[in-house]
Amino acid sequence: MKVILIKDTKAGKANTIVEVSPGYATNFLFKNNLAEPFNSRTERLLNQRKQKIAEEYKNKKDQEIQLKNEIENIVLWFKLKGTNNFAHGAISAKKIKKELENKGIFVDKQTIQTSGIQTFGTSFINIKLSSNIVAKLKINVIKDE
Repeated sequence: MKVILIKDTKAGKANTIVEVSPGYATNFLFKNNLAEPFNSRTERLLNQRKQKIAEEYKNKKDQEIQLKNEIENIVLWFKLKGTNNFAHGAISAKKIKKELENKGIFVDKQTIQTSGIQTFGTSFINIKLSSNIVAKLKINVIKDE
């Protein structure tokens, strides 16, 4: 019996058409709202769902690319106290996140890939927006007198 899976199960991933036994379909999949029977109406609904998912994915990717461009056009300035050329303290991901929020860019602290900047001068850090989109943020650290 052909069914369209609504959620991920042992039989397969969501929004796919799979062949299962009639007993498994009626007694488990349909009863638990994990699948619906395959027919012309549900096939049409499946195609609409897949199209909607593809559009949402494309919109999300476009937003991530736009955010990447915004991040790469910004330079953040920080001051650290120090003696000779040794900094006292560090610029943490939390401070970077707060400074980005002041500029109107909102990212999770976990996406900022740094263990803390402890040197004076210019540094570049990566901000991982998705699995394949990474933005490089330029940070300048100057000595606070």
